[in-house]
Amino acid sequence: GEFGYLLYGSEISTLNTAGRKFIEMLQQEKGLFDISSTIDPASKEIQLELKPVAYDLGLNLQTIANQIGASFYGGEAQRVLRDGEEIRVMVRYPKLTRERFAELKYAVITTPKGKEVMLGDVVNLTEKPGISYIRREGGYRSVYVWGSIDEDTVEPNEVVKRIDENLMPALKEQFPTVKTELGGAIEEQQSQQNEQILFFIAGMMMVYVLLAVPLKSYSQPMIIMSVIPFSLTGSIWGHFFFGLDMSMMSTFGLIAAAGVVINDSLVMTDFVNQRRAQGYSIKESVVEAGCARFRAITLTSITTFAGVLPIMFETSLQAKFVIPMAVALGFAVLFATVITLILVPCLYLILQDLSKPKAWVKSKFKKKEQVTGETRTA
Repeated sequence: GEFGYLLYGSEISTLNTAGRKFIEMLQQEKGLFDISSTIDPASKEIQLELKPVAYDLGLNLQTIANQIGASFYGGEAQRVLRDGEEIRVMVRYPKLTRERFAELKYAVITTPKGKEVMLGDVVNLTEKPGISYIRREGGYRSVYVWGSIDEDTVEPNEVVKRIDENLMPALKEQFPTVKTELGGAIEEQQSQQNEQILFFIAGMMMVYVLLAVPLKSYSQPMIIMSVIPFSLTGSIWGHFFFGLDMSMMSTFGLIAAAGVVINDSLVMTDFVNQRRAQGYSIKESVVEAGCARFRAITLTSITTFAGVLPIMFETSLQAKFVIPMAVALGFAVLFATVITLILVPCLYLILQDLSKPKAWVKSKFKKKEQVTGETRTA
């Protein structure tokens, strides 16, 4: 996997130094390699600092930079026609002068009054490592630092957590004007996880509607879906047992597990409703549903767990990618099965008890209306 961080600020020199410091920190971290950045060690940049005499001569950095740029990169002197084609004649310093930093201080600068002075007399020159290209983020100059993660030794999410908790506070303390932002493949992965959460919530809302219509109840779908959080608990315990971190593939396993546990709860709830329709009491219906559907629910969960068990213990590199999904699915279904056999009947009875006061109030109002109607008739 890959990771990346964007460092941005207003001062290019501070940003450059912060980027190099951050690279040094990353190179000392376990499981990271091929650390690169937009800071190019081969390129150099010259920083100018005005001396007091420059202000007396009416010079500023913009004027000096323009003249140096023309001297080193070339300034147009004239245009001539040759064979009907217009050619620009550029004038600049000789190549040897342009390539040697020591020669730069002897460059000639013309003041606004026409006086010629040497560059070294009016500015302090500093040579520093440059940036391969200047990237801007929200109007700020930025440096992008990226690298690769050895997923055989560390988890990508663990890397991000370690960098955010250990490296970033020290970097921000040393360079308070530099801001950081996560980028690269890990940023994309986290964005996908957030999208998955939204899609999962939307999916659960659709499941609720699909359950509420045939059951003709607003509360029974909540009973059926109540086992989903417990399946998450089982998945977390499974990851803890195998020493894994929750990842994007884990969420895929949880989504699959949600479908299995909802099916188990639906089977039990539907059986209770059938017995209630046949005239059985609520307690008799719940007890018989637990006994009758115990085998079907248990076998479904055990066979699902057994099906993904070989993947959990697979050691090949190809299987490493899907192991978190298998662990999430297997342990979520296994843990939710026990909860389904206990929680769903209990919630059904609790729901029945909660509906009694409502029924009692309705019956009182009906009796009152009947008495009022009889009195008027009399």
